[in-house]
Amino acid sequence: GVSISSDIIVGFPNETEDDFMETVKLVETAKFERLNLAIYSPREGTLAYRFYEDNVPRDIKVRRLQFLLNLQKRINRSLNERYVGKTVEIIGEGKLKKTGDLYGRTINNKIVIFKGVDEMIGRKVYVKINRVSAGPLYGEVVKWDVSRLGRSNLDSYDASIQEDKIQVQGFDPSLQTR
Repeated sequence: GVSISSDIIVGFPNETEDDFMETVKLVETAKFERLNLAIYSPREGTLAYRFYEDNVPRDIKVRRLQFLLNLQKRINRSLNERYVGKTVEIIGEGKLKKTGDLYGRTINNKIVIFKGVDEMIGRKVYVKINRVSAGPLYGEVVKWDVSRLGRSNLDSYDASIQEDKIQVQGFDPSLQTR
């Protein structure tokens, strides 16, 4: 699928409340998958620094930024709901230090968190999404390809998660060689 993202700077010199509301309408209409937000700050060497006075008060910039952050969180959660019950293909990227859960990304850069074994890192993993947030998707492993990416002859194994332990048919992680 297609994923659209954007960068927005709030509080650019001379930005009015009407200008800001136009930005809000754009964000509501476009429903960006990702929105990088920043508060304008003067930077030497830029045209804005040379030609414009930084005339939007900081408290207004902060309020506008917070408004857009909250709006984007609602949009993200709404967009992420479409994944519930679906199986997505990800590449296992690493392990979360806090929980030990694994994570990876979909082709359109959605982060997916799941319980798995370290051998899933660097491999294709198919995860059924059962919970979402405004950020990551959460799910259970359905199957994964045992061979590292870049090799042909990928073998898949069906998997299910029970009580925080991964049970894989046809594969015992303790027997895996590195």
